[in-house]
Amino acid sequence: MMTFQDLVDLEPKLQILWTDFRSADVNRRWKKDFCANELYYEYKPSMVALIGWNRGKAKGFYQPTPSDDEATLKSREAYDVVVSHLWDTLSSCRECNCV
Repeated sequence: MMTFQDLVDLEPKLQILWTDFRSADVNRRWKKDFCANELYYEYKPSMVALIGWNRGKAKGFYQPTPSDDEATLKSREAYDVVVSHLWDTLSSCRECNCV
């Protein structure tokens, strides 16, 4: 089974994306109203520029690193692993329109 670390080994910018994403979550979670969906969708363009079908096509803050395993990085499984990893690290929504 593919892991987030396996994908970071193929695309190091995923670690930078996750670190920035996590920092934004930490900086915002103290606020009275926090929306996890809002934060996720703010970072999604950068994520899809690095992983999944639109790797290298989508416009995001990060541009992909050339890889010998583009097929893996463009796969649905890789996309799902990264999405799950990001969602699993997010704080829960509170006092936003989602809840």
